[in-house]
Amino acid sequence: MNEADKLQLLSALVDGECERDQAAQVTAAWRDDVELRTRWHAYQLIGDALRSDDLAGGAGDAVFLRSLR
Repeated sequence: MNEADKLQLLSALVDGECERDQAAQVTAAWRDDVELRTRWHAYQLIGDALRSDDLAGGAGDAVFLRSLR
């Protein structure tokens, strides 16, 4: 499985769109691939932010920018 295929399957897994055999393939691939596990973590954080009003935009941006300054 090439890198593009791994990333596509990983994204489908995160979105709940993988078939069982595809999920088995991508989880086997990430066992030995640090970059793929890092990408999985990033996808999960992105999903958390998209599903959370507190994490995605709104007043949180202003608070973040004030603390950054």
